[in-house]
Amino acid sequence: MEYLEELKGGLLPMLTVNFIDGLTLTGEDWDEIINRLRDTAWEPEDTVEAYMKEVARRTEIQTGVKIDWRDSEEFVKELKRAGIITEIIQH
Repeated sequence: MEYLEELKGGLLPMLTVNFIDGLTLTGEDWDEIINRLRDTAWEPEDTVEAYMKEVARRTEIQTGVKIDWRDSEEFVKELKRAGIITEIIQH
């Protein structure tokens, strides 16, 4: 019953993102997904914006796909387009 109340109250994550390496991240919004992804980085950049820009640069080197990094939602969707993310589930 408590689970259903949390679901109705919107307290459960709204996004689940699966990555090609098996990593799964959940969050309430796109910004939270990016912050959780940044937390997994070996040496994250100082700001979220700098982190996304660096990931975009590395993604282009690894996959040949240039991605937009200026907006959190678009960034996640671009990582899917590049093949880094395998699935985005919006609850």
